[in-house]
Amino acid sequence: MRRQLDRARSWIRNRSTSLAVWAGTGAVVASVALPLNEVFRLMFGVYGGYAAPDPTGGIVALVATLGFVPLHLRHVAHGLRGIRLRSDRWTLAVMAVLILAPFAVLGLPWTAALSSLAISALVVLRPSVSVPLTALFVATPLVIGVASGAVLAGVYFVLVVSFRTAAVFVFVWLVGAVRRLEAARRALAVQAVNQERLRIDDELNQALGSTLREIITVGTELAPLTERDPDATRRGLAELVGRSRATLADARRIAAGYRHASVRAELDTVLSLLRAAGVRPQLVVTDGELPETMDPAGRRDLYRALGEVLGDEGVRSCVLTVRTREGATRFELSPRLQGVAA
Repeated sequence: MRRQLDRARSWIRNRSTSLAVWAGTGAVVASVALPLNEVFRLMFGVYGGYAAPDPTGGIVALVATLGFVPLHLRHVAHGLRGIRLRSDRWTLAVMAVLILAPFAVLGLPWTAALSSLAISALVVLRPSVSVPLTALFVATPLVIGVASGAVLAGVYFVLVVSFRTAAVFVFVWLVGAVRRLEAARRALAVQAVNQERLRIDDELNQALGSTLREIITVGTELAPLTERDPDATRRGLAELVGRSRATLADARRIAAGYRHASVRAELDTVLSLLRAAGVRPQLVVTDGELPETMDPAGRRDLYRALGEVLGDEGVRSCVLTVRTREGATRFELSPRLQGVAA
């Protein structure tokens, strides 16, 4: 049963990655095909009788489209990667000029190009700025249609801008969110490793550092007594050997403990991953305190439960219970309707 669950989770992960690739490819193709489609429609008047063929306008639209599409693709690529660059604001400004300038020549049919500008604005700018701008772009065809006496055509282009903006941006946003989540998980893993290294360094320094310094001090003090007081030297050496053996035993104990993962570090990683996925976790320790180490079986159970919770999109909160029975630590990760953040 566990093997089947592992295979199912592996299939879901591979499937989600494949869907992200296809969604990103679809967003890029649509970002090129839709503007070029409008050039074709404008040039040949494919508007159901609303506008006649306009070869001159088509050439103007083609030049403007060839100018802004590369900038638009840059914004879409950054959105798919889940990043924002300061230079994108300048390229967005240039793109806006290339799209808005031809309106004096092309008129209402050119408003379809506002969907590309809206998508780039949603990717590049903060929601507090991009959302009002997108609403303005969506309303622009209706305003032009009312002013020119073509209200129905204005409503049609409002629907065109709305549908194309939503269809493409949803793909860009979803793929970008997946990329940001993957980056956050990698950063959390690196952070967990760094924290574990610091913990090991502190533990070694506290457990062995002072003892090693004492051995060095005693050895230095015994050196002058070698000829003057051999008996004191022998007693000192015997004590020094005892301390060395005890230090060696401590070193072996600590090294053996490193073969097992730190429970605190593993739990911190799991809780951080849950919060990054939008799940509110609550940590419950039934025995009052956490054990120091985690065996491989416990770690597998913990991450198996984590995969099940993250694989359920309906889970918004969960309880992570730590139980210690007969020296073995077990972990239970169960979803619930209402959760409290740990």
